[in-house]
Amino acid sequence: MENERLRAENEVAKARITELESVIANRTFIFTDSVTGKSYNVPYSLVEKYATFSIYDINGKPVYFTDGLLQTLGYTKEEIDAYYAEQGEIVSLMYPEEHEQEHVRSFLAELNRSKEGYKATFYPTAKDGRKLAIEFSTEPIFGPDGKIIGTVRFARDVTGEHAAKQMLNVDMLTGEANRHGFEKRFLEAVVQKEV
Repeated sequence: MENERLRAENEVAKARITELESVIANRTFIFTDSVTGKSYNVPYSLVEKYATFSIYDINGKPVYFTDGLLQTLGYTKEEIDAYYAEQGEIVSLMYPEEHEQEHVRSFLAELNRSKEGYKATFYPTAKDGRKLAIEFSTEPIFGPDGKIIGTVRFARDVTGEHAAKQMLNVDMLTGEANRHGFEKRFLEAVVQKEV
């Protein structure tokens, strides 16, 4: 009885993934040049070849990761699939701290309900323990009936940019807050006191 139920669930999941893949393969994405502001329609075949992104079904199951994203995170697709099969999610794989997991899960729950895309920066931990700064731009994927069947999550590794911004607040010789860092901390303390 249990085996039949699991087989049926597996067949439903396979059908959803097939539907998701067919919708994605026929889709074009709109990219906007940040300098000129001009938008371009880009076919999926080019996006798959040159962009760093992942695709998830509506239940949050990872369906596809580009090689570039896997390299950034340090995991193989097989490791991510095995973790998902064991845990039923992958958030805790890349976000070891409980407060990070709660934040990411609430964001993903909102994302699965929304018909709009989002842009946010998250700080996952790579397999080798490095803390990353990844800017995600997400877009819902709609099935033929207009219902959301998954999400595409474009990722940009901004770890270097994030570290450079942090360095603006620290004196290179002493490691202490410089004037800019002091002013920033002072203003944050004033705002906290007023709240």
